[in-house]
Amino acid sequence: MTILRKSLFFVCLFAASACLIVGLASTSAQWLAGIVLIPAIALLLTHRVAGNWLPFAALVAFVVMAAAGLLLGSTPSLMVLSTTAALASWDLVNLERFLGARPHPLLEKRHIQILLPSLGLGLLLALAGEMISLSLPFIVMLLLVLLILFSLDRVSRYLNQHGK
Repeated sequence: MTILRKSLFFVCLFAASACLIVGLASTSAQWLAGIVLIPAIALLLTHRVAGNWLPFAALVAFVVMAAAGLLLGSTPSLMVLSTTAALASWDLVNLERFLGARPHPLLEKRHIQILLPSLGLGLLLALAGEMISLSLPFIVMLLLVLLILFSLDRVSRYLNQHGK
């Protein structure tokens, strides 16, 4: 693991854990804040465990704890930030597993250049969604989601056809 990937992994893991601990500690179930360390340690130990299930299980644990925090009345922005940082940590662990012992600095740099703006934009949209209140009927929202999925499918097909 290069120094950039390693430091970015630790920063994201720390941010995910800290936001989740602060968010859960502000609810009526403070005991959940201590459990946050379990998936964080799991992500740290992924290189010592065979199989690909541990990083995924840690990501699911972060998301489930963030959802529990929301249900218990925690600050939504902390839970979104925690989940976003956990997703970045998970992605960097999977990048490390993909590259293995073969150093590939160009691929790693390009991956990080795509990862950071994607996470930033997703975080910005999620936080903007928290601030903006729209009253749309369910069917309109469903149609918008279908339109977005259709558009993503078209873009993906276009890139696959013209990328070869």
